[in-house]
Amino acid sequence: MSNKDFFVIGDYKFAKKIDRSDIRKRVSKLAEQIRNEHSGHNLTYIVVLKGAFVFAADLIREINLPSEILFIDSKSYGSNFKSSGKVVLNLNDIDIKNKNILIIEDIIDSGKTMKALLQALHKQQPESVEIVAFLSKPESRETELFVKYIGYDIPPDFVIGYGLDYAEQGRHLPDIYTKL
Repeated sequence: MSNKDFFVIGDYKFAKKIDRSDIRKRVSKLAEQIRNEHSGHNLTYIVVLKGAFVFAADLIREINLPSEILFIDSKSYGSNFKSSGKVVLNLNDIDIKNKNILIIEDIIDSGKTMKALLQALHKQQPESVEIVAFLSKPESRETELFVKYIGYDIPPDFVIGYGLDYAEQGRHLPDIYTKL
């Protein structure tokens, strides 16, 4: 069930937090910043699935630089409202040696998934690695992490929409909703 301001999944109600027009503007600003800082370079995007696919598609089209796009799987939530703390990565045999990497992530919460991903990627000796996250929850951070590009800092609320889900539901929503 959904309407303009609320979305319901099972017994849980979510209220709109960030509107799609604000999202489009913020993605355009992030893309402009990345494009300006990386002009003349080839980038290799590593899109963290599943949640970042919507953000990545919009962002990459806006950046519009020569690039390679790779996908990795990571899981730490399952059907919970909080990260399980157990990080599962599937790097799909990617080769990034001597490449300029831009990791595209939907949300950084505790930072454990990103820390594990960075450790795995650095073993392959890339030229550089930077992170762009659509959402960041700095109050929830459990590990020190430098995220160069951030769409929005948000409180430690559970959110869905724009690729983010609860139990695989809500990814299709063009706005961001927070659990009530």
